[in-house]
Amino acid sequence: MRLTLLVPALALPTILLTGCPGIDPPAGGPPCEDDLTMCEDGTSKFVEDPSCELSGDLELQLGEGQDDFSPLAADQPPQTYSGFQGGQHLWLGVRVVNADLERPLLEVRVSMKYCEENCDDPSNWRTDNVRELVADSNTLTTTSDGWYELSSVLVQVFNWSFAANQRIEMLVTDPCSRQGYLVHETSQ
Repeated sequence: MRLTLLVPALALPTILLTGCPGIDPPAGGPPCEDDLTMCEDGTSKFVEDPSCELSGDLELQLGEGQDDFSPLAADQPPQTYSGFQGGQHLWLGVRVVNADLERPLLEVRVSMKYCEENCDDPSNWRTDNVRELVADSNTLTTTSDGWYELSSVLVQVFNWSFAANQRIEMLVTDPCSRQGYLVHETSQ
């Protein structure tokens, strides 16, 4: 008798961990196959160039897009996508206006944060997820204006998409040790 109760009890966790039986993943595979770095961070290949004499901050513009960069307005939330197993992700991007085109390498750190109440107090903001990656000549697009654009940055989110107040913080570093930092906040 106990064995007949044990089999269904073991089957449920197996189904939950492996996804719905009989439902194939979407064409193109999981989102990491579409990510510009296949969800690898690659931070070990980022090297600062001590001979670089450029200075000043990098100018950044936040955007989104799985294939192409599309800028986000100041209060515009990025599109959140739901995966076939219930997870959520975003396709973010960044434009670097004053990039050093001689050194096509950027280290990017994206922090997804959220807050429910008393958001003027910095201690009330919670980190939902952090994504770090390195973009290089294979993944950066140079625009006709001489800017670098980066799209197809997959960022998974958990509580972020359900929160009343959302924040994206992005830090970009180039080989000249120049950095750009942006904060993008939206409220529901």
